[in-house]
Amino acid sequence: MCLAPLHDPAMLAERTANLDVLSGGRFTFGVAAGYREAEFEAVGVDHAKRGDRLDEALDAIEALWERDGVDYDGEEFRYEGVSINPKPVQEGGPPVWVGGTAPRPVRRAATRGDAWFVDPRISMRKLERPAAYYDEQLAEHGRAPAERPVWREVFVAETTEEAVETARPYLIEKYETYLSWGAEGGVGGDSVDAAFEELAADRFLLGSPEEVAEGIERYRREFGTDHLVVRSRWPGMPVETARDSLRLFAEDVMPRFE
Repeated sequence: MCLAPLHDPAMLAERTANLDVLSGGRFTFGVAAGYREAEFEAVGVDHAKRGDRLDEALDAIEALWERDGVDYDGEEFRYEGVSINPKPVQEGGPPVWVGGTAPRPVRRAATRGDAWFVDPRISMRKLERPAAYYDEQLAEHGRAPAERPVWREVFVAETTEEAVETARPYLIEKYETYLSWGAEGGVGGDSVDAAFEELAADRFLLGSPEEVAEGIERYRREFGTDHLVVRSRWPGMPVETARDSLRLFAEDVMPRFE
């Protein structure tokens, strides 16, 4: 996910176009407004204007993907006669997935994006209300999402016990960091370690191939998920450990959905 309000839209347009070319038209552009005030202070951007900056950035980026000599006169960004090279491979530019669960970003995803992108900090229970609002906004604007993606923390091992034992310390450190940032969607209290089972039960897919496949099927059934974005390695985890998990996922989970 790219926190677009922190960046110059023309630079983002050119970089994402290059990624689309390098990937042969397989690039997807994920954007969000961000929430940490420290990140905005670090680059001298007004945190309160992050939503407006994201909306304007999307306007400018999509224009630059499609044509040369773009003039743009917004409140946050202004361009005169700007072009990027190369242009994206995909017609109209890469798909744009929009993150966030508050009403404004969900509405932005429905009206501006190709999909609403749900991050792994949000539990299935807390998805129900924004998911319903997303569908309402789609219907109101006569749109249909290109995909219904969800992003989850996934770790596969031969047994559920092994998967949880291996992934737990890295996930605790990761989510303790989120908690220290005041991130929404975390567990209550001040300790991820003490509430790990609560956190994992409705947010993570940790287990044997059979159990992980069952979890994916639940997302398909309850939310219409048709694209799963997998994060299987967290800070400090050896690459070999993550590789073993991904091998099991590729060999013993993915074939169940072909």
